[in-house]
Amino acid sequence: MTRDGSGGGVTGVAVVSAHLDDAVLSASIEVATADRVITVFAGVPPEGTPPGGWDVLTGAPDAAARVRDRHREDDAALAALSPQVTALRLGELDLQHRPSGDHNDDGAAGAPPVLAELGAALADAAQGCGHLYLPAAVGQHPDHVSTHRAGFVAAQRLGVPVTLYADVPYSVRWGWPECVTGQPDSPFLRCTAEWDESFAATGLDREHWRLQVRRLSEEQVAAKSAALECYASQMPALDAGTARIVTRPDVMAFEVVWTWALDRPVTLADAGVPIDGSC
Repeated sequence: MTRDGSGGGVTGVAVVSAHLDDAVLSASIEVATADRVITVFAGVPPEGTPPGGWDVLTGAPDAAARVRDRHREDDAALAALSPQVTALRLGELDLQHRPSGDHNDDGAAGAPPVLAELGAALADAAQGCGHLYLPAAVGQHPDHVSTHRAGFVAAQRLGVPVTLYADVPYSVRWGWPECVTGQPDSPFLRCTAEWDESFAATGLDREHWRLQVRRLSEEQVAAKSAALECYASQMPALDAGTARIVTRPDVMAFEVVWTWALDRPVTLADAGVPIDGSC
């Protein structure tokens, strides 16, 4: 399943994923027809690295062994969606396995990678692809933000367009909003509040990005469900236990992307991406 991905002359789509499940959770329709899925934070930590917060939550006694297991789960999930897609994995360590730096909501520590270096690595991995799908970084997880920013750098280096996908489960923490489902929102729950906050935090102007809602067919829902079942070590936590915030039928029925709405190509300034420094 995992190949060298040189893909000389290929002009297909690359779906860029922060972690070893984000692409399938958030953009299964694109994965099913993509040339490759590039996962950024897929590095195996050194043996003896203590389990991070997410490892502990998901019952992993060994951090390195769990990442290797997740590679196998990801291979199976991608194969369930497409026999043709190439899985490429960069060696960046997950936030919970990085030794120092900022902290996320779970208290896990990790310094972000250098933007220019990560953008160059992504551009190399996506060489030959004509379109990049990137996380919108809804929820502002540091690894998603780094992937989002480096993805824009890679797109600029390659001269290719970008589409943003709504990060699941963060984008559906309160359910899909009325603009997706067509069903009126509760007057006491504004489901898009986190979307707006995340766009503002990443420096994106919502007026320049066009929302597109994809309703999955019964066949696409079934294929996505089968792929998600492959992430056996992750789904109980991702689905928030019995809340089923990912696999509820009303959530599984949709995926959301944003496309650049202006006639000119998007620039790093439009994307709010700093030229120098870390992600």
